[in-house]
This record gives sequence, C-alpha cells and structure tokens, in this order.
Amino acid sequence: MTGASGFVGSYMARRFLQAGIPVTALYRNHYGMLPENLPGLTWIKGDLADVPLLTELTAQADWVIHAAGLVSFAPADRQLLFKINVEGTANIVNACLATAVKRFCFVSSVAALGGKQEIIDEQARWDNSLPYSAYALTKHLAEREVWRGIAEGLPAFIVNPSVVLGRTAPNTPLAKLLRVAAQSPIYPPGVINLVDAGDVAEGVFRLFQHPKAIGERFICNATAVSYRYFFEQLAKAMNIPIKKRAVSSFWLKWMGTVGEWLGSPFNKYTAYAACQTHRYNGNKLVKFTHLCYRNVEESIWEAASAIQQFKR
Repeated sequence: MTGASGFVGSYMARRFLQAGIPVTALYRNHYGMLPENLPGLTWIKGDLADVPLLTELTAQADWVIHAAGLVSFAPADRQLLFKINVEGTANIVNACLATAVKRFCFVSSVAALGGKQEIIDEQARWDNSLPYSAYALTKHLAEREVWRGIAEGLPAFIVNPSVVLGRTAPNTPLAKLLRVAAQSPIYPPGVINLVDAGDVAEGVFRLFQHPKAIGERFICNATAVSYRYFFEQLAKAMNIPIKKRAVSSFWLKWMGTVGEWLGSPFNKYTAYAACQTHRYNGNKLVKFTHLCYRNVEESIWEAASAIQQFKR
C-alpha cells in the first residue's frame, strides 16, 4: 500500500488490519497517522520513483492499493504534482503489470472526473473547456495511466472520494483547512461534497472482495451541503462564535484572480470550484457493496472535535 502514512490511507490500512490482512506500507519520511509498531503492519522506506523497489514489493503482494499523492493548489507545486501524481502512478502501474498482482485499487479524487452537469456520476467525461487546477489535471492523467494498465491486463478499479472528513492530526492539511473554514467570516456560494474517511476505507475493503469491481470506477460521496452549512457546523463544533456572511461569486473570482497573480493556493481555479453547485452521485458504490454512508453532520462534528481535543 502506498499512502498509508496519510490521512485517508491510514483509515484504509487500519480496516485491512482489523480483518486480519497484513499490510506492507511504503513511506517516504515519516509514519504519519499510524504508529510504527502496529501489529500486522510492515513499513518500507522508499518512494514512487524507485521502480526496482516497487517491482520487488508488488511481486510479494496479492493486492495493491495506491493511495499516495500530493494535494496542493499552489502554482509553485505544479511540477511536483506531475512528478508524484502522474509519474508515480505510471511507475506503480508498470510494476504491477510486471509482477501480475491479483487486484489493484487506485484511490483517486472526484477532482479527476471533470464534467459540468448538475449531478455527476461515473459516466462523466473530462471537459477541456473547463478551468482545472494542476491537482485536478494530474489526478485525471494519473487515472489515464490506470486505464492504460487495465487495457494491458491489470485487474484494477478506481475509487473517487469527494472531500474526506475524519479524525486527523493537528498539523495535517485537513486540520488546517477545517480551522480556516471555521474561523472564516465569509462563506462561498457553492456546495461541498463530503464523505467520511471510514466510509472510503470500508468501500475499498468491500470492493477488493467483489468479483465485478475490476475495470470499474466508483464515486465515494455521501452528500453535498452548502458552504454556509459546512462552515457554520465547523464553527459550532469548535466553539467559535463567528457570524458568517455570504460572498458573491463575482468577488470570490476576483479574489481568486488576485491570488493567481500572487501565487497563492487560493487562485482562479479554487475560486471557480468554490462557486460550483454540482453534486457527485455515490450510489454505484452502495449498489455494489451495500455500504451505508455515515451522516455527514456526525463526520463534521467528529473531525472538528478531534482538532479541538488536540488543541487542548
């Protein structure tokens, strides 16, 4: 498994370990959200650029989960996004093809789907006319590497989570994002699609055992809520008495343009995304696995409460 030291990856690693399935986890610099000595978990130091190591590890595995990736909206990280998300995925796909693993799961993102219809499902097609961030583009290109592997015989499937919530460490990107949202006096006009990290882990676990998952894509999304609701629920859970007001899409996009000039992570692409009102349909995963999505209000409060506990 790649990405086990990350937020979503740690949930997936724990789910397989709970089922008595040993996990070998590739890591770069630290163990992240999982302890070093967790029973059944073997850590191997390396990265996605080390093709011989990837080949050696996949040769010893029946199942492979590729959940590693860089999430960044900063223009300065564009080259690194391509190196990690696209080249890294190509490397592990090639390693799995060379070693004939039995099943491969790529944990992607709904950002890779594209599309501009109100309800987006697995049939959505990438639309080059839309403004995509470098992150979204690299996830889309990474998926193309997986589809190429499937065409060459790789028994793979793709899971596309929306924004994932769960208990996280205080200095993770998710924790920082939730704090900013809770403290913000304004909220965007769009909606945010959410899913619990436990649901992502359970969905992936069940798909590995489903005979018809190969060659399929599965959106993992519980629901969509307005940014107003999301920001207000976070503020309540963190005991932050901030009265929030709406900001128009015009001003949001203007601020995004300024951010683009300044090289900020909040730029025209993230501003565009914050104005969108489309919803991702996660019903296919439910039909395949009988997964029951957790109520997102519970997920919001658990994530926010965990951050407050760390703070105290």
